[in-house]
Amino acid sequence: FTGPMWGSHISAPVRPAAWVLGWGSNKLGLGGSYAPGTKPQSYVIAEPFEDNQLTTSPEMFHHLQRQIGRYPELGLGGPSLNWLHEALAECRTLSRLPSPDVPCHTFVGTQERIVDIPRVQERMQNWANGTLEMIENAEHEVLMEVSAIRQHVVASTIKHFQNAPAQSVPARCLAQTVSVVCQA
Repeated sequence: FTGPMWGSHISAPVRPAAWVLGWGSNKLGLGGSYAPGTKPQSYVIAEPFEDNQLTTSPEMFHHLQRQIGRYPELGLGGPSLNWLHEALAECRTLSRLPSPDVPCHTFVGTQERIVDIPRVQERMQNWANGTLEMIENAEHEVLMEVSAIRQHVVASTIKHFQNAPAQSVPARCLAQTVSVVCQA
């Protein structure tokens, strides 16, 4: 996993309001409205590189901007209030389930501001045969970070799948030199 959303980074005082807002908006027919603080435009178009929450790499950030400029249909606006409610509910449900009995390697940037790092740490502390790797000076998208970080995460992921016991990795999942591909 990279930056898994096993909890959203929402401050403790705001969390109850997020639940009420998400739930109540659906009852009022406003579930499709954007969550507070979000916009209809793609994040990389609406926000400047400076202090963005995705990557410390100006090259990757500008690559994302160019990609959205060329293919606007790939852009995602901010989450809806309904999405917020469903995400909070799913994270709560997942937090109550045991981790699966498979090897797991999770990466989280030390500058992560989107997912809740303590919840990721808690999950990984209780994951038998699980490893949490905190990536120094990285934001949320560790696979869109500076080249050295991307190369490290990809190489570690390939090694993880190559070293996993055969019975824990579906046969259709193949480790390749550049990336890990798993067909559905």
